[in-house]
Amino acid sequence: MPELSIEIQNKTISSLEIAAVTGEPHDNVKEDIQYLHDQLNQHPVLTTYINFHDSEIKVYYIYRKECDLLMQPYPVASQAMVVKKWEEIKTLAGEYLSLVKRLEIAELQYHTLQNEIQDNRAFRHRILDLDRLRYVTHTSLNQLSQPTN
Repeated sequence: MPELSIEIQNKTISSLEIAAVTGEPHDNVKEDIQYLHDQLNQHPVLTTYINFHDSEIKVYYIYRKECDLLMQPYPVASQAMVVKKWEEIKTLAGEYLSLVKRLEIAELQYHTLQNEIQDNRAFRHRILDLDRLRYVTHTSLNQLSQPTN
């Protein structure tokens, strides 16, 4: 499949998906999308990918509003299947956003722990320095308190 940002994939449906759920040929769906965008004086999101026959395939991605307009002349059964596909996209987008949020929290916790580890290392070094200073001071005091011959 074409590489497209997750944000766009979570808010759009591809011409391939529309063709798959409606049973319409992909070329017909692409023509319908291009006609719709010509009428709206807009440009659809277009990507390409190489299929398993090494052929370059153009794929359009359209947003929900455009899809609703596109589907009006299609049979009701096809419209219902596309609505179901949108529900799947919405569910997957919600799961994706939930995972992203959990990842952000995990990253924050990781960095917090890294900082704590660094702080603990610095604290341990400081304790070792203070122990050395105490030892040197104690040794020096002992030497000073010893009578000299």
